[in-house]
Amino acid sequence: MSLGNIIWLNGVSSSGKTTLAKMLQQKFDVLYYWVTHDIFHEMNSKKLLQTDFLEFESENAIMVAHTAKMLSDLGRNVIVDSVFLDESTVQKSGVLKTTVKLLHNYPVLFVHVKCSEEELIRRERARQDRHIGQAVAQLRNLIPKEGYDFTVDTSLYSVEECAEQIMEQMNTNQKLAFKSLYEMFEGGL
Repeated sequence: MSLGNIIWLNGVSSSGKTTLAKMLQQKFDVLYYWVTHDIFHEMNSKKLLQTDFLEFESENAIMVAHTAKMLSDLGRNVIVDSVFLDESTVQKSGVLKTTVKLLHNYPVLFVHVKCSEEELIRRERARQDRHIGQAVAQLRNLIPKEGYDFTVDTSLYSVEECAEQIMEQMNTNQKLAFKSLYEMFEGGL
Protein backbone atom coordinates (compact mmCIF):
# COMPACT_ATOMS: atom_id res chain seq x y z
CA MET A 1 0.00 0.00 0.00
CA SER A 2 1.38 3.42 -0.92
CA LEU A 3 1.41 6.33 1.48
CA GLY A 4 -1.40 8.86 1.29
CA ASN A 5 -0.57 12.45 0.37
CA ILE A 6 -0.42 15.08 3.10
CA ILE A 7 -1.13 18.75 2.43
CA TRP A 8 0.08 20.65 5.50
CA LEU A 9 -1.39 24.17 5.70
CA ASN A 10 0.50 26.42 8.11
CA GLY A 11 -0.56 29.96 8.88
CA VAL A 12 -1.81 32.23 11.61
CA SER A 13 -5.34 32.28 12.96
CA SER A 14 -7.87 33.75 10.48
CA SER A 15 -5.50 33.34 7.51
CA GLY A 16 -8.06 31.10 5.79
CA LYS A 17 -6.65 27.61 6.43
CA THR A 18 -9.94 26.01 7.42
CA THR A 19 -11.88 27.52 4.52
CA LEU A 20 -9.08 26.47 2.18
CA ALA A 21 -9.02 22.91 3.58
CA LYS A 22 -12.77 22.56 3.03
CA MET A 23 -12.47 23.93 -0.51
CA LEU A 24 -9.68 21.46 -1.30
CA GLN A 25 -11.85 18.61 -0.03
CA GLN A 26 -14.61 19.69 -2.42
CA LYS A 27 -12.35 20.16 -5.42
CA PHE A 28 -10.27 16.98 -5.27
CA ASP A 29 -11.70 13.96 -7.09
CA VAL A 30 -10.29 11.68 -4.37
CA LEU A 31 -11.05 11.67 -0.65
CA TYR A 32 -8.96 13.88 1.63
CA TYR A 33 -9.43 13.71 5.39
CA TRP A 34 -9.18 17.03 7.22
CA VAL A 35 -7.25 17.10 10.49
CA THR A 36 -7.05 20.25 12.56
CA HIS A 37 -5.70 21.24 15.95
CA ASP A 38 -9.17 22.55 16.85
CA ILE A 39 -10.67 19.05 16.68
CA PHE A 40 -8.33 17.85 19.43
CA HIS A 41 -9.15 20.94 21.44
CA GLU A 42 -12.84 20.07 21.29
CA MET A 43 -12.22 16.43 22.27
CA ASN A 44 -10.75 17.37 25.63
CA SER A 45 -12.58 18.20 28.82
CA LYS A 46 -12.48 21.67 30.30
CA LYS A 47 -10.44 20.23 33.18
CA LEU A 48 -7.50 19.83 30.81
CA LEU A 49 -7.80 23.45 29.79
CA GLN A 50 -7.22 24.42 33.42
CA THR A 51 -3.87 22.60 33.49
CA ASP A 52 -0.69 23.90 31.86
CA PHE A 53 -2.17 25.46 28.72
CA LEU A 54 1.07 25.54 26.71
CA GLU A 55 1.75 21.86 27.39
CA PHE A 56 -1.86 21.05 26.46
CA GLU A 57 -1.51 22.92 23.16
CA SER A 58 1.78 21.20 22.36
CA GLU A 59 0.32 17.74 23.06
CA ASN A 60 -2.62 18.49 20.76
CA ALA A 61 -0.26 19.58 17.98
CA ILE A 62 1.78 16.37 18.32
CA MET A 63 -1.44 14.31 18.16
CA VAL A 64 -2.30 16.09 14.90
CA ALA A 65 1.05 15.00 13.42
CA HIS A 66 0.59 11.40 14.55
CA THR A 67 -2.94 11.33 13.16
CA ALA A 68 -1.72 12.58 9.77
CA LYS A 69 1.01 9.90 9.81
CA MET A 70 -1.47 7.14 10.67
CA LEU A 71 -3.87 8.15 7.91
CA SER A 72 -1.04 8.39 5.37
CA ASP A 73 0.24 4.96 6.50
CA LEU A 74 -3.24 3.61 5.72
CA GLY A 75 -3.01 5.09 2.21
CA ARG A 76 -5.42 7.92 3.02
CA ASN A 77 -4.89 11.49 1.85
CA VAL A 78 -4.85 14.20 4.52
CA ILE A 79 -5.14 17.97 4.74
CA VAL A 80 -3.70 19.36 7.98
CA ASP A 81 -4.65 22.81 9.27
CA SER A 82 -2.12 24.08 11.83
CA VAL A 83 -0.18 26.99 13.29
CA PHE A 84 3.49 26.35 14.05
CA LEU A 85 4.68 29.01 16.48
CA ASP A 86 8.19 29.68 17.79
CA GLU A 87 8.66 27.07 20.50
CA SER A 88 11.04 29.22 22.52
CA THR A 89 8.28 31.69 23.29
CA VAL A 90 5.02 29.80 22.83
CA GLN A 91 5.27 26.00 22.97
CA LYS A 92 7.35 23.73 25.18
CA SER A 93 7.95 20.58 23.19
CA GLY A 94 9.46 21.60 19.85
CA VAL A 95 6.33 20.81 17.86
CA LEU A 96 7.70 21.74 14.43
CA LYS A 97 10.87 19.69 14.96
CA THR A 98 8.88 16.72 16.27
CA THR A 99 6.48 16.90 13.32
CA VAL A 100 9.27 17.15 10.76
CA LYS A 101 11.14 14.25 12.37
CA LEU A 102 7.97 12.13 12.24
CA LEU A 103 6.97 12.99 8.65
CA HIS A 104 10.15 13.90 6.72
CA ASN A 105 9.93 10.71 4.63
CA TYR A 106 6.24 11.17 3.83
CA PRO A 107 4.72 12.88 0.77
CA VAL A 108 4.02 16.22 2.50
CA LEU A 109 3.32 19.41 0.56
CA PHE A 110 4.11 22.12 3.13
CA VAL A 111 2.03 25.20 2.30
CA HIS A 112 2.39 28.62 3.91
CA VAL A 113 -1.05 30.28 4.05
CA LYS A 114 -0.41 34.05 4.08
CA CYS A 115 -2.80 36.93 4.58
CA SER A 116 -2.32 40.68 4.96
CA GLU A 117 -2.53 42.21 8.44
CA GLU A 118 -5.48 44.38 7.39
CA GLU A 119 -7.42 41.36 6.16
CA LEU A 120 -6.57 39.35 9.29
CA ILE A 121 -8.05 42.09 11.47
CA ARG A 122 -11.12 42.39 9.23
CA ARG A 123 -11.70 38.62 9.45
CA GLU A 124 -11.27 38.59 13.24
CA ARG A 125 -13.89 41.32 13.58
CA ALA A 126 -16.27 39.49 11.23
CA ARG A 127 -15.87 36.16 13.07
CA GLN A 128 -16.63 37.64 16.50
CA ASP A 129 -15.05 34.61 18.19
CA ARG A 130 -11.45 35.83 18.11
CA HIS A 131 -9.45 38.37 20.06
CA ILE A 132 -8.76 41.28 17.71
CA GLY A 133 -5.02 41.36 17.08
CA GLN A 134 -4.36 37.68 17.92
CA ALA A 135 -3.51 36.79 14.31
CA VAL A 136 -1.22 39.80 13.81
CA ALA A 137 0.56 38.93 17.07
CA GLN A 138 1.03 35.35 15.83
CA LEU A 139 2.75 36.65 12.67
CA ARG A 140 5.87 37.49 14.71
CA ASN A 141 6.08 33.93 16.06
CA LEU A 142 4.98 31.89 13.02
CA ILE A 143 7.64 29.39 11.99
CA PRO A 144 9.29 28.59 9.76
CA LYS A 145 9.75 32.00 8.17
CA GLU A 146 10.82 30.36 4.89
CA GLY A 147 11.42 26.92 3.45
CA TYR A 148 7.89 25.96 2.42
CA ASP A 149 7.10 23.97 -0.71
CA PHE A 150 4.56 26.60 -1.73
CA THR A 151 2.86 29.79 -0.50
CA VAL A 152 -0.66 31.05 -1.11
CA ASP A 153 -1.97 34.48 -0.15
CA THR A 154 -5.66 34.43 0.75
CA SER A 155 -5.83 38.23 0.79
CA LEU A 156 -4.75 38.42 -2.86
CA TYR A 157 -6.57 35.39 -4.30
CA SER A 158 -9.95 33.80 -3.69
CA VAL A 159 -10.11 30.58 -1.71
CA GLU A 160 -10.98 28.75 -4.93
CA GLU A 161 -7.92 30.20 -6.71
CA CYS A 162 -5.68 29.27 -3.76
CA ALA A 163 -7.09 25.72 -3.79
CA GLU A 164 -6.41 25.43 -7.52
CA GLN A 165 -2.83 26.65 -7.00
CA ILE A 166 -2.28 23.98 -4.34
CA MET A 167 -3.83 21.27 -6.49
CA GLU A 168 -1.47 22.20 -9.31
CA GLN A 169 1.47 22.00 -6.91
CA MET A 170 0.39 18.52 -5.83
CA ASN A 171 0.98 17.41 -9.42
CA THR A 172 4.23 19.28 -10.07
CA ASN A 173 6.02 19.89 -6.76
CA GLN A 174 8.58 17.46 -5.40
CA LYS A 175 7.46 18.04 -1.77
CA LEU A 176 10.92 18.68 -0.33
CA ALA A 177 10.28 21.18 2.49
CA PHE A 178 9.98 18.64 5.34
CA LYS A 179 13.09 16.81 4.07
CA SER A 180 15.04 20.10 3.99
CA LEU A 181 13.80 21.12 7.44
CA TYR A 182 14.78 17.69 8.77
CA GLU A 183 18.31 18.11 7.44
CA MET A 184 18.48 21.57 9.01
CA PHE A 185 17.18 20.30 12.38
CA GLU A 186 19.07 16.99 12.33
CA GLY A 187 21.76 18.14 14.73
CA GLY A 188 19.17 19.37 17.23
CA LEU A 189 16.79 16.41 17.03
